[in-house]
Amino acid sequence: MEETALLSFEEIKMLYPNEWVLIAEPEFVNTEIQGGIVLLHGKDRREIAYSGRDLVKNYESYTLRFTGDFPKNRRIWL
Repeated sequence: MEETALLSFEEIKMLYPNEWVLIAEPEFVNTEIQGGIVLLHGKDRREIAYSGRDLVKNYESYTLRFTGDFPKNRRIWL
């Protein structure tokens, strides 16, 4: 995927619903993400994390976020 422009997290959620998104240069207010540059997206967290290793080298900061809602009883291992 080619680098895109800076997007708000609301735009990211609309473009990539219920997916894991690797975001470069994330902007935060307190601990809540506001936006950034989408590098990769997909359904498999491990695949996105693995595939994005080389892409994040060009950026000062990055984060991996899920754009959907987790079920209340689901455990997530990070």
